[in-house]
Amino acid sequence: MINRKQFAIMLALMLTLAACGTSAPDDETSQDSGVGLANPAAVYCEGLGFEMETVETPEGQDAVCIFPDGSQCGQWDFLAGRCGQEFSYCEQQGYDLIETDGNVGTCMFTDGSSCMEIEFFEGTCGPES
Repeated sequence: MINRKQFAIMLALMLTLAACGTSAPDDETSQDSGVGLANPAAVYCEGLGFEMETVETPEGQDAVCIFPDGSQCGQWDFLAGRCGQEFSYCEQQGYDLIETDGNVGTCMFTDGSSCMEIEFFEGTCGPES
């Protein structure tokens, strides 16, 4: 049977060995290897070729999508179809963008089917016909 002193020595030895087996993160790799998800509203705006600009609002920082005519719309409002509908991917393809209560508008197709605007833009959804 192991007494307390032997147990303490074994525990200290195991912790020392475990610490030797790990290395401190390299500053260069730790900064570049962060995995993050892209902001879908920003991807949508920039993917359509529009400029994005960070602005200060009473709620903090936000980003606006700037259209060719100089008008602008909050990035999430644009994706939701609350503004700039004529610049949306859906309407550029000849369909109707419908504003919804959520964060993403709905593209209504001439065949009566519909998709979330971001899915239509990404090519994962489209008209049924």
